[in-house]
Amino acid sequence: MGFLIEAVVFAIIAVLIPAAMLVFSWLIRPKGGNELLEENYESGEETIGGKVGVMREYLHYFSIFLLFELIGIVLLAFGAVASGVKSSSGLLVLLLPVSAFLLVLIMLGMAKHAQG
Repeated sequence: MGFLIEAVVFAIIAVLIPAAMLVFSWLIRPKGGNELLEENYESGEETIGGKVGVMREYLHYFSIFLLFELIGIVLLAFGAVASGVKSSSGLLVLLLPVSAFLLVLIMLGMAKHAQG
């Protein structure tokens, strides 16, 4: 029963503190908009043109980087678990994550080729 009371108190505090911060920030923030603060800052020069977003050609590089990063994390976790496994063939345990990694790369290439 003591755990339930602690959990309820924690939940109430976890809701009240962010709510109090949001209400306080709403009370002290400036109410009117300031056009000067919303403009781009270019070293004191007047802004020419609009805001620049991230170009779409970098999206592919980001996706591939994210994929490699996730696969690397999975390989590290698999290696940590597999190092404790006593198997007759250490080579098989080593080839499983590598073959999975290569399979994912092949599937990614096939998907990109199918898109055109």
